[in-house]
Parts: sequence; C-alpha cells; structure tokens
Amino acid sequence: MGRYCHVTGAILHIWAFDLSWAINPETAISDRISRVSRLWHSAPAPSARTASMAAGRQEALKPFEERASDAEARLAKLEALLLSKDGLGSGSETSSAAAKDVLSKLDAVSAECLAEKEKNRKLTMENEKLQYRISHLIRAVKEADSKQKSL
Repeated sequence: MGRYCHVTGAILHIWAFDLSWAINPETAISDRISRVSRLWHSAPAPSARTASMAAGRQEALKPFEERASDAEARLAKLEALLLSKDGLGSGSETSSAAAKDVLSKLDAVSAECLAEKEKNRKLTMENEKLQYRISHLIRAVKEADSKQKSL
C-alpha cells in the first residue's frame, strides 16, 4: 500500500505538473515514463504486516483505481489531441488554454479525490466504533445468558 501511494502521488506530480510535453512532445513522454519507472523501483516495499492490513482495503480502493486509470486514459487522449493539432508550435495561446483546462480538471478531480479519502477515513472510524460496540453487546448477551442459566 505504501509503495502504491508513494508512486501514485509522484506519477500525479510528474504527469500533471510537468508541462514539458507542450514544449518538446517527442522527448517528454519517454522522459516521464523513465522517471515513473525509477520511482516505482525506488519506492520502499511493504512489510508483511502492512501487506496483510492492505489486503482488506484493496477492495475498497478498487473503484478509485479504476477512476484513476480512466483519468489517465482521458489525459492520454487529451495529449494526443493536443499534439495532433497543427498550430501547436505557433499558437502558445492554444497550448496555454489547453494547459489551463487540464489543470482546472486536475484540480477538480484532486478535490474530489480528497473528499473521497476523507469520507473513507470517516467510514473506517465509524466501522471501528461499531465493531467495538458489537463486541461489548456480544459480551453483555453472553453474561445475561449465563446469569439466566444460573437462575
């Protein structure tokens, strides 16, 4: 889980805030891919305890991962569309407007992601509280049963 979060944040930074693709599109993509690869291999590997704790959360994170891959696909389409336009080198206004558009969409998606993370955190806390209550209720029922049997 730690490696995934570390690398995902770095990928978001590399792909979203590095606008070198608009200046030099031939080398920018291969440069970003090599940087992401280096980050993945340099990220710390999760411990056995972390891996066991993360197994249950993988299912909860699956919708987020699907949405992230969809966002990456849309970003790739936007980059391809931007690169295929004829006036890329001469129209800095066009690339500036496209970059602002991409950044505004990125900000919206980032805010939504933060809201979902906060919601997930609150639900996890609520789940822990409910599990605590359930354990006490089970104990109280067992005590009541034992008292009733002794009478």
